[in-house]
Amino acid sequence: MSRYRGSPSKSPFRSPPRAYSTERDAAIVDELRLNSAIRAESDYRRINDELSLLQIKVRHTNDLEDKVESLIRQNNQLARDNDELARQLSERKYEI
Repeated sequence: MSRYRGSPSKSPFRSPPRAYSTERDAAIVDELRLNSAIRAESDYRRINDELSLLQIKVRHTNDLEDKVESLIRQNNQLARDNDELARQLSERKYEI
């Protein structure tokens, strides 16, 4: 006995598409397809906008990383200069 008794709508197998019985049915299908295409285009634009924003953020992040690396190099140079000045000061104090 079949598991899908009663209504054919419960069947896992759909019947093949039938010809539209009226122009109204065809118009409804066309409108549904148009609405689907409009939604797809809207989704595409939204995703494209998000992608553009992410690309801008990546560029900005890369710029910030470059600036941080430059600041680290400057800081290291200043630390070396400071150590050299401290050494020179200590030598002068010892001489006096």
